[in-house]
Amino acid sequence: MTRLSIVRTLILILIAGAVVGIGRFAYESAQGAGAGYSAVLLTTGDIYFAKVVGEQGHYTMLRDIYYPQVAQNADGTQAQDVQIVKFGNELHGPKDEIRVNRDHIFMIQPLRSDSRVLETIAEYKASQK
Repeated sequence: MTRLSIVRTLILILIAGAVVGIGRFAYESAQGAGAGYSAVLLTTGDIYFAKVVGEQGHYTMLRDIYYPQVAQNADGTQAQDVQIVKFGNELHGPKDEIRVNRDHIFMIQPLRSDSRVLETIAEYKASQK
């Protein structure tokens, strides 16, 4: 191979890599920022309703997070109602972001637009305005 053909081959490889990288970035951006809510079920039994916004290393990033909480009766017993609670209002004041180790994610289920969970989230957001 001549020096010119080696340079051309390297340039083509760089261009192909750039195209693949840009395509992947665009796809992940569309899936993350523009995607709706998902139910993220963990191997611990916890569940979060959140926007899956991407991956960093071995972690999946969640934002705009809610979780179910069983209501308590006055006598301390569990009520029949399950509430959806906004993440970030806990005593320790966490940011509304969780990095979950992918090894602990059992399943991610995108929520339908007519989901009761999404209705509850919309009601919560409307009440905060």
